[in-house]
Amino acid sequence: MIAFKSDPRKLSLVERFIEVKSGAVRLTPNEVRSAERHKKKYFIYRVQFDSGSRLVAHLTVVGHPLSHKSALARECEVRIDDIPGRQRFRLDPVLKPS
Repeated sequence: MIAFKSDPRKLSLVERFIEVKSGAVRLTPNEVRSAERHKKKYFIYRVQFDSGSRLVAHLTVVGHPLSHKSALARECEVRIDDIPGRQRFRLDPVLKPS
């Protein structure tokens, strides 16, 4: 990436910007910005292993993922520990009388 920062014209040489994921695909804010910027050149490669075995894997490739509106889900992360004034309670088990 340093080469691209020093000479942004080199970006035109890149055929694909590839983000590799496994399992559920969640993009960070930086990855979303990159997908928005590079559009048709941005790809997600998802690797999934067969359940119970890591001997067989499946690769799913999707180009321009943000263009597939029906597959997008908006998430909102709340970093609750960063909220001043939050209330925190200790919960101890209550034993039922026998």
